[in-house]
Amino acid sequence: MSDSTVTLTRDDLDAATGDLTTKIEDIQRQMAEWTPGTDVDELAARAEEFQSFGEWVQAIADERESRHDNAITLYRDITTSDVPSKLVNTPGFIGDLTKRIVERRRWTNKFRTRPLPSKGMTVDYIKTVVTAVIAEQENELDALAKGAGFQVLPDSSKVRTFGGAETVSRQVIDRSEAWALTGMFEAFGLQYGRQTEAATKLYITEKIAERLASEEENSSVSVPDDFGAFDWIDTLVDVAGIFEDRGYDLQELALSPDRFKQLAREAGTDGRPLLTVSGSSTGTNVVGYANLPAGSGELLRLPVSVLHGATNQGLFYDPVAIETLESPGAPFWLQEDNVLNLSRDYACYGYMAHITPHPQALMPVSFGADQTEPTEP
Repeated sequence: MSDSTVTLTRDDLDAATGDLTTKIEDIQRQMAEWTPGTDVDELAARAEEFQSFGEWVQAIADERESRHDNAITLYRDITTSDVPSKLVNTPGFIGDLTKRIVERRRWTNKFRTRPLPSKGMTVDYIKTVVTAVIAEQENELDALAKGAGFQVLPDSSKVRTFGGAETVSRQVIDRSEAWALTGMFEAFGLQYGRQTEAATKLYITEKIAERLASEEENSSVSVPDDFGAFDWIDTLVDVAGIFEDRGYDLQELALSPDRFKQLAREAGTDGRPLLTVSGSSTGTNVVGYANLPAGSGELLRLPVSVLHGATNQGLFYDPVAIETLESPGAPFWLQEDNVLNLSRDYACYGYMAHITPHPQALMPVSFGADQTEPTEP
């Protein structure tokens, strides 16, 4: 090491920090000028001016209406807000329709959701794959084991459009009762919810198939075709251990209708059912319960849900595995070129994409395969 000493003058320090000071000043100036976007409470308060969705649309369509400008501005702000997740509990017509949609998307709600980026036909994301246990730093100042615990891999998902349209003349808008228009828009909203929920369920079944076909170690778990309660005991303990070692939390078991029915019919050696239908998991030889109308239940303290649309499938999962990205404001979008007069088509639509940032938080069940002990991670 050289013994020479370098002395910094005030001019040297000013020159070295001048750019940094300028950047900080710019940031402070931008923050002083920044104003927050429209929040949920404000949207709800402004929406109280309109008694229903139909009344709001009439005000948008009629330039002579005293509330026309307010209706247009509210439309603009609603369609740039994350309506499905933030406005579901707001009072008035916005919350009413949003709640009807969200409540009917059971599987979409089970996983994480966030707004879809405003641009792009695909969504790029990083998925994480655990490869080993994070290495310990045995001695102070030792280099940390780079990449010892996981890999990050690039992936992408297609953005899809869901919605429908109906021809609505200006005369219908002007002369119909608001409640009639509200009914039509509600029907659109419910169908939008149905179609997007179906897309989520299809995506889950596709991921189950992908994981079953994977050659990755412990990508699935085997359960006998004619399973019994003891088979599930062994499986649950093994899967919980794998999830724990990967840093995930085993939260639920999804079963296709055929396998859920088989489970619900399971009986002990004394002929008594192993699942009750009383909503309680207590009782003699009872290992869980089944709520048949709701398509849900509990098995050995683990929640179970029916995945309608699937066949001969099962899936253990942590909800961090999948994310749903949905366009802000969906499905409150009117067709772009008809926002002011609504003289042609009314379109209820939105964009959605599904991604799997944590594929190893999905553990599908292979029914009927030779049951083998999972490999210790």
